[in-house]
Amino acid sequence: MNKLPFEEKITQSNLESVDEGDLRLEIDKYQVELAELLFERNFDELNVKERSQALKLMKRMELLQQKQLIEKKEREQYWTREMFIDWAMTEVQPEWGRDWAEQYVDANFDLDDITSPKLLMTLMQRENEKNTKTIPPGLIGERINLNGTNARELPANLRFKYVEINNTPIKEIPSGFNCKTLSMEGCNLESVGSNLNIDKLVLTKGNFSDAIAQKLKKLRKQGNIKSIDVYYRGTMTVVHSI
Repeated sequence: MNKLPFEEKITQSNLESVDEGDLRLEIDKYQVELAELLFERNFDELNVKERSQALKLMKRMELLQQKQLIEKKEREQYWTREMFIDWAMTEVQPEWGRDWAEQYVDANFDLDDITSPKLLMTLMQRENEKNTKTIPPGLIGERINLNGTNARELPANLRFKYVEINNTPIKEIPSGFNCKTLSMEGCNLESVGSNLNIDKLVLTKGNFSDAIAQKLKKLRKQGNIKSIDVYYRGTMTVVHSI
């Protein structure tokens, strides 16, 4: 059997919780009540009292369905322990197997609360590891070095003070991203979100458009980014600060 790439696995993962099951039961209950109220009649055939009751039931179902959708989206922003293990098996050391992956995850991450997964070491070092394509969402830590990896997306809820993603395929700073230093030398920056809180952003000359430069200037003036340094490619020479 062919193994799915990790990115496909996480989109197929079922993160259904007890809470979601409870919401489903409530929705089903209201659906039954509505069906019993209608019982082979159209809505127009109900009397005033019945119409009012039917509308209340439909409104309750709508609110519960909205809540169900919101909670599903919130859960999908985080990984379970099993997803961390799959990630370690496919993107950290694919050749070392599941037993090693479990030990790696338990030794390096505090997953007691999946909405606040914590890195137990000061530095998460994956520099030039080409297997690494995904950054665990919501992860909390001090410093992360993904320079030269194949990481493709920066999670908006990543919570590190120092983030190094130099020379990666990452092209976007997502809305709401927060860190002290974000280093993106060698990255082709094509999209910048809003509501950022970044003390220092590092970029490479020629790797972003004039439109992006104008957006960055606006964000700096608004205080969303405190400073922006632009370097010549492959050097330590600052061309200018935006």
